[in-house]
Amino acid sequence: MHEARILATMIADPRKLDDKVLEEWLTDVDNWDLADQLVLNLLWRMNNAFENAVEWCQRPEEYIKRIGYALLAKLVWRNKIGKDEIEAITSLIIEGARILNGISTLDTTGSKFIVREARRYLT
Repeated sequence: MHEARILATMIADPRKLDDKVLEEWLTDVDNWDLADQLVLNLLWRMNNAFENAVEWCQRPEEYIKRIGYALLAKLVWRNKIGKDEIEAITSLIIEGARILNGISTLDTTGSKFIVREARRYLT
C-alpha cells in the first residue's frame, strides 16, 4: 500500500487533481516519507502551490503542517516563488515570534495561557 501511494504521487497530473481528492490524500498521509514524496513528486507543480503551502502550514495536523513547510522549501529551491513571497513568510514568522515573546514577559495568568496554547499549536 505504501509504495502504491508513492507511485500515485509520481504519476498524478497536478492539473487534474481537484480539491476533494487533494484533501483526501492529505488526510491519509501517515508518515514522513509519503509527506515528502507528495511534495517532491506532485504538489510543487500545482498552480496554487504557494497558496496551498501557506494554508497547510497553519493546519494543526502534523503531517499536513509538514507538507506545507516542505512545499515552501521546495518552491524556494525551484525558484517557483520570488523574493517578495520569501520576505513575507519570513516577516510573518519573525513578527509572530516577537508577539509571543512580548506576551510571555507579562507573567499573568492570561499571558501564560496564550503562550502555552500558541506553543502547543506550533509544535
